[in-house]
Amino acid sequence: MTKRFVHAFIVIVAVLWQASSLAGQMPSQQKAYQTRILPEAAKKIENVAPDWRFLPAVCGLRGPLLNEEVSVECGTWQPVGRGTASAEVMVILRVIATTDAASRRIDSVKERRLADGWTTVAYELGDGAFLAVYLGGRRYSIEVRKGRLLAQVSAESKSDAQRIAEYVVTAISGEK
Repeated sequence: MTKRFVHAFIVIVAVLWQASSLAGQMPSQQKAYQTRILPEAAKKIENVAPDWRFLPAVCGLRGPLLNEEVSVECGTWQPVGRGTASAEVMVILRVIATTDAASRRIDSVKERRLADGWTTVAYELGDGAFLAVYLGGRRYSIEVRKGRLLAQVSAESKSDAQRIAEYVVTAISGEK
């Protein structure tokens, strides 16, 4: 029993040591992006839309959207008083290494099908965007580029998705 415990302890220490080593290799600017953009945007948005609250989330994504992805943040905006999960607006914010790579992502998706049930059309927002619609209106997703940032805003309500997408773009306009 003690050998198993010692072995498990060594494995845990090794994994934690590797994780801390990898974190130490990450440039400090990237670390700042991982903890700053969405919460800062949330402060700005709550000043102009006090009827919405931001809740940070852990991103459970399968992997990077692009090879050039530097970091990703996730969260939801919830309307105060509506209190249902269907009213939530999900936001994924990605920092991409270059504006060219971020631009290629938007251009590659405009006006083509993403997956079964989704259709896309060009959308006017930020430095380039598209609106994806699921099954004729069961869910809406707006992906928008502002510089080298890509924001994906998704909701059951098109007007909620549009409203939060506009707020996010305005809030991140000063980010590089």
